[in-house]
Amino acid sequence: MATSYSVAQIKEKVHEIAHGEFAERIAAEGFKPCMSGMLFQVNGAFPKMWGFIDLPKEEKAKYKNPYNFLYAICEELGLTPIVEAAPVEREVKAEPAAAEPADPFTNVPTSNKRLPIMREASLEFSEPGVEGGIPAFVDPATDANEEDNKARAAYLSDKTWCGRVLSEHDKVLKDYGNLTCLTRFPPEPNGYLHIGHAKSMFLNFNYAKQHNGKTILRFDDTNPEKENVEFVESIKADVHWMGHEIFKTTFTSSYFPRLYAIAVEFIKAGLAYVDDQTDADMKLYRGTKPDGTQCEPRDPPCRFNSIETNLREFQRMKDGFYREGERTLRLKIDMRHANPTMRDPVAYRIKFCEHHRTGTEWCIYPSYDFSHCLIDSFEDITHSMCTLEFQIRQIVYNYVTERAKVYLPMQWEFNRLNLTQTVMSKRKLLQLVTDKHVRGWDDPRMPTIRGLRRRGFTPAALNALCAAAGVTRSDSQTIRASLLERCVREDLDASAPRAFAVVSPVKVVIENFAELLATHPDSATVEGDAIICTHPLKVTADTYTERLTSELFIEESDFMATPTKGFLRLFPGGSVGLRFGPTIQLAKEGAVFTEGGMTVLRVTGVWGATPSKFIHWVSAADAVPAEVRLYGPLFEDEKPDLSDGWEKRLNPDSLVVKRGYVSRFVAETARIEGHYQFERLGFFVVDKDTVMTKGKVTSLVVNRTVGLRDSFK
Repeated sequence: MATSYSVAQIKEKVHEIAHGEFAERIAAEGFKPCMSGMLFQVNGAFPKMWGFIDLPKEEKAKYKNPYNFLYAICEELGLTPIVEAAPVEREVKAEPAAAEPADPFTNVPTSNKRLPIMREASLEFSEPGVEGGIPAFVDPATDANEEDNKARAAYLSDKTWCGRVLSEHDKVLKDYGNLTCLTRFPPEPNGYLHIGHAKSMFLNFNYAKQHNGKTILRFDDTNPEKENVEFVESIKADVHWMGHEIFKTTFTSSYFPRLYAIAVEFIKAGLAYVDDQTDADMKLYRGTKPDGTQCEPRDPPCRFNSIETNLREFQRMKDGFYREGERTLRLKIDMRHANPTMRDPVAYRIKFCEHHRTGTEWCIYPSYDFSHCLIDSFEDITHSMCTLEFQIRQIVYNYVTERAKVYLPMQWEFNRLNLTQTVMSKRKLLQLVTDKHVRGWDDPRMPTIRGLRRRGFTPAALNALCAAAGVTRSDSQTIRASLLERCVREDLDASAPRAFAVVSPVKVVIENFAELLATHPDSATVEGDAIICTHPLKVTADTYTERLTSELFIEESDFMATPTKGFLRLFPGGSVGLRFGPTIQLAKEGAVFTEGGMTVLRVTGVWGATPSKFIHWVSAADAVPAEVRLYGPLFEDEKPDLSDGWEKRLNPDSLVVKRGYVSRFVAETARIEGHYQFERLGFFVVDKDTVMTKGKVTSLVVNRTVGLRDSFK
């Protein structure tokens, strides 16, 4: 790549483009409608042109962007911005009379009993309605283009490929290590993974693992507008963190040349055509009016263009001649099919946007319907698993793979996983971030994998939730958040070390401290210090010392100036036991003060008493200050998606920040994402906002992962 491009070089290229393939259109419409395509070609000739152009800084600032710079060059060349467009003649044949609607494509059963049929069906085309087969598509009789009919008949008559592709597929699995199963997890790199993706990961990776298989991580990167490297790397990190072993990582964009070649073959076989309809017109011709009511489907005029015309138009799409939305490549199936997804779905559309991997090499990108099934086949996937909303598109999946004469994988559909008191839509999650209702995509209240990880949820807990949820085919599956709490509680209870912490501190001053130490019944214990086991259920667990001092902090909720009925902890005239320490007694009067905004209790201590309750505590002399973030459900409603004004249902108390104290043991052992059970408070995790200097904590931040009891509705 050149270190810089001169303005003269770029002007020369613009002149060449404007007086070459764009000349006819510029003369008819002006250069402004051609700007996107021209800029695409300039960037193709001079990669990252705007970053390497030899242009003074002040001049570059004046233009602001490459679009304005190119516009100025066109004006300098004497080109006209806008010309009243003359009507364009196009090759159109009379629309034939409507035919009887074709029978729906019979979906192949996906129960475990019938699954092998999908693989066997790749061997041959079955007749419609034959038990155990995939019905062959019956080409509509409405197409009056004789050339298309001949090409299509010749293309479909060749069935020698069936045995060949199956043999090649078996060889690939053998070369991979005699695999019997190959699955894929195919996220689009346009956002961060959330807990719904965790279920898809769990199913794909674990099914393969249990059936002598492996799983490919494939990035479905066909929409360059919303995709970037940051999302790619975050998805990789999330998959690894979840504990899944990736067989290999692939990208749909790596197959762009092969997909394009198949699209060309489809055109040559009369199976695809270039259309100039807008999205609204497509919807209308498919049988849906702007008001949502149904109407009779019709064939688009461009459906009857010749193969030669379609090849030329598709090449022009690829060369950047048309604006976005001005042309699409559509599969030529049946505009009157009972399944609307079969009414000539889009295979390619124009996008003038730099791709995170291919740069400006392409300005046409394949659709999901066209690319997804083919990439599954290219990668020899044995089990293609997707959520239920794609079940209606299974017919397109089957059609494209058979017409492309490639291997047809099995398809399984399963329902999505949703959680109560949150939203899962990427659009709504983005709105939460942009409207600053949360602090970012990794906010611990978000259902993203990053957010859950920061909250302190573990991979084991998330996978346990997915296992508990199971795989069903019901339309929706909303799991109560309390089940997720239970999963993480069970996981952390077995591993998290115990420690003392006080979230809302009240200071306790033991006025007879010297006398208390002198009368300690155990002479082996130094000054009454508490020896605390970090995990009472582990025989080999470590211990740490919580030093008993004259000033302590206890939890605000463990004291009531005016006790309610049944309150058994500390109150004026009452007593309470300190865990691993003495019993403290509070005088009925004159023992409660306020210093610096904090309640101070002056108590006396005694050994050997039998109090009704015991409470936790930390030494005021040794405890380390900490910012304690108490997280709750993000929404008040159990199913906010079903409510009008969902963003108004946010829980105002989803985050409460406290200034508390933790045992020195926590500060000395803390690491980012380290877990603790703070006794009587819940499970907490060290947040990434914690500041550490040379391995030692200088500013501690902890997040509450979950309480010791259910907190969700």
